[in-house]
Amino acid sequence: MTENQGAANCRWGVPTLLLNNQAWTDADQRPWSCLRDGTPQELETTEPCRTCMAWEARPEKPVSFGEPCDHLRSEPYFLDILS
Repeated sequence: MTENQGAANCRWGVPTLLLNNQAWTDADQRPWSCLRDGTPQELETTEPCRTCMAWEARPEKPVSFGEPCDHLRSEPYFLDILS
């Protein structure tokens, strides 16, 4: 187990701001979400991450476009429209 175990360095943690339109409106109260169970669970604090048994280190190689998190977007990003 890593001593600085948290949402920012967890495979399942994602900033709530990057989720679909309904979820990101609460990003100021719940800045992180957990995708471990398939549906985003917004976290008010990252304290549960410290003792989470399913915590996994974030892969060193960044996820490329079209991989796991891409299905969470309900609308294209502005830059997607321009390109």
